[in-house]
Amino acid sequence: MPEFIGRIYVTVVIPRTTENNAFVYPVPARVCPCVIPRFNMPYIPERFPRYKGYALPPFPSLTTVGMGHLDNIRNFDSRPSDILICTFPKSGTHWINELVAMIVKGCAEYEKVEKASKMLEAMEDLGVLENVPENTTRIINSHLPLDDLPQKHIEEGYKVVHVLRNPKDVAVSFYNHSANVVDRTTMKVATDFPINWPLYIEHFGRGDDQLYGGWFKYEKTFEKAKEAGKLSSVFTLHYEQLKRDPMPILKSLAAFLGVTASDELLKEINDKCSFEKMSTIGEDEKDTNIAKTMSAAGKNFIYRKGQIGDWKNWFTVAQNEAFSELIEAQMKDSKLKFTYEIRMPYIPERYPRYKGYVLPKFPVLTTDLLGQLDRIKNFDSRPSDIMICTYPKSGTNWINEILTMVIKGCAEYATKNKGASMLEAIDDFGVLENVPDNSTRIINSHLPLDDLPQKHIENGYKVVHVMRNPKDIAVSYYNHLASKKDRTTMKVALDFPISWPMFIEHFGRGDDQMYGGWFNYVKTLEKAQETGKLSNIFTLHYEQLKQDPMPSLKALAEFLGVKASDELLEEINDKCSFEKMSTVGEEAKENTKIKMMSITGKNFMFRKGQIGDWKNWFTVAQNEAFSQLIEAQMKDSKLQFTYE
Repeated sequence: MPEFIGRIYVTVVIPRTTENNAFVYPVPARVCPCVIPRFNMPYIPERFPRYKGYALPPFPSLTTVGMGHLDNIRNFDSRPSDILICTFPKSGTHWINELVAMIVKGCAEYEKVEKASKMLEAMEDLGVLENVPENTTRIINSHLPLDDLPQKHIEEGYKVVHVLRNPKDVAVSFYNHSANVVDRTTMKVATDFPINWPLYIEHFGRGDDQLYGGWFKYEKTFEKAKEAGKLSSVFTLHYEQLKRDPMPILKSLAAFLGVTASDELLKEINDKCSFEKMSTIGEDEKDTNIAKTMSAAGKNFIYRKGQIGDWKNWFTVAQNEAFSELIEAQMKDSKLKFTYEIRMPYIPERYPRYKGYVLPKFPVLTTDLLGQLDRIKNFDSRPSDIMICTYPKSGTNWINEILTMVIKGCAEYATKNKGASMLEAIDDFGVLENVPDNSTRIINSHLPLDDLPQKHIENGYKVVHVMRNPKDIAVSYYNHLASKKDRTTMKVALDFPISWPMFIEHFGRGDDQMYGGWFNYVKTLEKAQETGKLSNIFTLHYEQLKQDPMPSLKALAEFLGVKASDELLEEINDKCSFEKMSTVGEEAKENTKIKMMSITGKNFMFRKGQIGDWKNWFTVAQNEAFSQLIEAQMKDSKLQFTYE
C-alpha cells in the first residue's frame, strides 16, 4: 500500500511535489479534505507485485501463482549444461539470447519462441524446462536479482552470461518500454496513471520500490559476487562493446560456451542479430504475436532504436547533471566503467578494432586481424627497405610516386597503386618476400609506430614521414569516407548518414579514432624522433612540398642516397603534380578498382589537394572549437603547421 502523508484540502487539479514526493495542491478555505498518497516510483503501478522490497512485472505467473513461484525459481534443478542469461531490463536480453542460441546450435537461425518463454519469472510452468532432454542445452534468462536466481546454478558454478548497459540509455529505453506496454489481461496501457519523462527520470534509480531492485543495486550485487568468487563461471560483456566491436566478443563468448565457431559463422550470426534484422523478424521465422499484441501501438515494442547515446535526445542538461551525480554517488566504490556515446559516429561498427583504435575494413583485417598485425610487426625488413609512414589523407599516394621515381631514376608512374605495398592491406606477404634482394622495396602504412615492423624501427632502416595540417586532413577524410563504397556490398561505406558538422565535432576527440587519431599519431612519431627511437627518418610537410617542392625533393634524394639531377627532379615534380596524378590513365596505372570503389565512378583518392580548403568547410564556430582542440592537444609539441 502507498504511504499516506497527511490530510490536505483540494480544489484544483494541477499539483506540485514536495521533497518527500507528496502531491500538494494550493487550496482556499471551506473545501473537503482528502488524503494524498506518496509514491516512490510513480511509473510502477500498485498492482505490480512486490517482493523483498522491490517491484516485479505483473506476469500471470507472479500475480496468479504468487510468490511461491519465486521459491520454485530459487529451488530450480539446474543442470551443468544450462546457460543462464542475467540482465537488468533493457540491457539487450533478446539480443544476447539469440546470439547464445545461434552459437550453441552452430547455425544462424532464429529461435522459434520468444525469450520470454524461457524467462524464469514469466514462466507459469517450470516443468516445461524440466521436460527438455538431458542432452540438450537449456538457455534460460532472468532479470531477477542474484539472490533470487536458481541457487544450485550459482553455487555449482554453472555458466552465466551477464550483459551490462549504461544506465542512461537503460533509463530511456525502459521509459519508452513502459509507455508502450499493454496490460496482458485488460489490454490497456499498463501504467495506472500518465507519467512524463521528467517525472520518470527524477525517480529512476532513487529510493526503494524499484523494478527488480533498481539498476544500481542489481549491477553492484553482480560485481561484488564476481569479486568474492560467488560467481565462478560468468562471462560479462558490455552492450556498447558488443554493439561497437562484436567479432572479438563473439569469439570470446563462443570460447566461454565451449563451442568451436568459425569466423564465417560468427559473422553470419552477427549479421542475423543486427538490430535492423531482429526488429523486423517475420512471423514465419519467430512468433512475434506476443510482443506486437503487448504494444500500445500494435508494433513490436521490444525493439525501439538499439542505439548508444540516445539518452542525449531525452536528458536535459539539468537532468543529465543530476543523474550523473547519482551515478557517481551510487557507483563510487565500483570499478565498473560504461560507454555513454560513440565518439566517432562516422566509423561504422563493423570496422575492425585493435588496442582501442579503428582500422579500415580491408579483407585481410576482417578475416584475420590479429594474424595480420602479428605478421606486420614481425615482418623481415631489409636494410634497403624504405617505409612511408603517414596518417591517412596526408599525401601517401603522392609521396609513394615521388619515392618510386627518385629510386628508379626516371619519371615513370608505378604500375600498381600504393595499396599493393600497404602493409595492413596486403593479403600475401610472399609478394614482398619474393622481391629480389638487390631491389629496393618501398612499403607504406598508416599504422601507429608500435605496430609497424619492429625490425625496421630497431635497426634504423629508412623511414619517410609526411605530415599535413589537421584541418585539411579532416576535410579530405570526410570527403574520402563520403565518396567510398564498401568493398563487398558496393554500397556507400557509411552505416548511417553523417553530416560535416557531426564529423568535425568528433574528429580527433575521444577514443575509437581511425588509426588512433591524428593527434596521437603525429605526437608519437615526434616523441620517437626526439628520443632517438626513430634514428633514420626524413620528415617533410605536405604544405612545404606543395609550395616549394624542389628543396624538399633534393633533400629527399640525398636522404635516400640517390644522385638526382635538377632536370630529373623537375620532371618528377611535374609528373607528380596533383593535376596529372588525378588523371593518370589506365595504360599508366591500374586505377579501375579505385574508380569502382567510388560512388561517383571517379578516382576518389584525389579530390583537390589544396592547402586551406578547410576554409570552405569550417564555420567560424567550428574553426574556433577545432583550433582550441589543436592548442590543447599539441601544447607540449614543437610541431608547426601551415594552414593556408
